[in-house]
Amino acid sequence: MFRKIAAFAACLFVASLANAQMEAAQKVHLDIDTGVVYKTSVIALWDAIKDPAAWAAFSNGFVQSIEVTGEKENQKRTIQFTDGTQRKDMVTQYQPEYKMIVFKMSEPMEPSVKDCTLMFVIRTPEESCTAEFHIGVIMQGNKADKEKMLPHLRKEMASYLQGMSNRFSK
Repeated sequence: MFRKIAAFAACLFVASLANAQMEAAQKVHLDIDTGVVYKTSVIALWDAIKDPAAWAAFSNGFVQSIEVTGEKENQKRTIQFTDGTQRKDMVTQYQPEYKMIVFKMSEPMEPSVKDCTLMFVIRTPEESCTAEFHIGVIMQGNKADKEKMLPHLRKEMASYLQGMSNRFSK
């Protein structure tokens, strides 16, 4: 009798472990997923982007000014664009060891867009004498409202990539 109870308990334990396993990872869809590989080192590229307050310098003229409060790890920025528009965001992850900076946009946001996250990562491609400046944007909201925000974000991201191309092609 004890063996039957022990065997039954073991089956229940194994079944509960099977249910406790993680679900399969879901693929994240990026609304913007772009990057450029430069003939420079990862360190040189990171040195160029590691201060988010100075990004107007490599925006290829798209950013007029950046007003900053706080330190790099918890910076809040107000970005003034040359087209007269403005954006506010804050650093949510500043990880020099991974060459990554993540911002959360706070305004302006379309009504249904509850979250807009901008990710900037320096990666090392196969060729060791190059570095990739990779940019990703994820938004949560309905498609129509996201489509209203994407053109300006695409122009901004393209301006950073072009600015870096200008800097590292010399």
